[in-house]
Amino acid sequence: MRSIDMKYSVLMPVYRKENPFYFYRAALSMMKQSVSPDEFVLVCDGPLTEELDAVIRKLEETWSEQVKIVRLPENRGIGPALAAGVESCRNNLIARMDSDDIACPERCEKQLVQFRGNPALALASGAIAEFEMDSLEKAANMQWTIDTPKEPVEIPEDCCITGTRTLPCGYEEILIFARKRNPMNHMAVMMRRDAVLAVGNYRAVKGAEDYELWVRMLQAGYRAENLPDVLVYARTGNGMMQRRGGLAYARENIRLQTHFYKSGFLTFPEYISNCAVRVAASILPVGIRGYLYQKKLRERMHA
Repeated sequence: MRSIDMKYSVLMPVYRKENPFYFYRAALSMMKQSVSPDEFVLVCDGPLTEELDAVIRKLEETWSEQVKIVRLPENRGIGPALAAGVESCRNNLIARMDSDDIACPERCEKQLVQFRGNPALALASGAIAEFEMDSLEKAANMQWTIDTPKEPVEIPEDCCITGTRTLPCGYEEILIFARKRNPMNHMAVMMRRDAVLAVGNYRAVKGAEDYELWVRMLQAGYRAENLPDVLVYARTGNGMMQRRGGLAYARENIRLQTHFYKSGFLTFPEYISNCAVRVAASILPVGIRGYLYQKKLRERMHA
């Protein structure tokens, strides 16, 4: 552990359909950071399975002073779950993490240095590398034991990286980029709790809880930056492309863009252009949509 005297909380939601093996690896990747978290807030979004609860019991046994469990009586969705988590965190710096991804061992250390160097910073993330199940998981996913590795959780060398999503790093670039696409990688975000609460916390915005929050923070004048480094390995192959298509998904996108336009964040031409692009992408066949998505990632990676 490095000597960076900055406390932070990890915020992770989990619900009953999560894979317990993925969940355990995700949690370990945050607890085994080069700078350990002062607090791990785990929001259980409704009742969980026995397998998931067994993982939680192990986490509580191993890190009794850091782990804090927030149990919601019913599944309310990721927006309300994260809002409850933010309110429950005791530290002003919060590192978001998904329950099926793997954080790089020095992810939080890099972000703490970033926040220490810029006191005005309220929101930051970094690049993510999307990956498919590796050989370790293929062998262990069906049969595994809940242990506590001494070493950080690493991505094996034979892991299949399917794409990398990099983002603009500077504040002015982020402001421009945010008018077209989400300017943060949610699973790699570190944010200031007081700033999030000042703009109203997470809201129940289906499929865009994070994007909608970032826009409110940017509109309020809060500073945002991104690191060029890969901070998190994000899991793919879980039906992501299917969820990003269809008429219902298109309607949600139009509703979000309409909200951005009415709030003054978008001009009318930007609003029309964004809606047209998103509707067109939503009605494309899954295979074509996936190809274009990966092509866009590669273009951004080499930009």
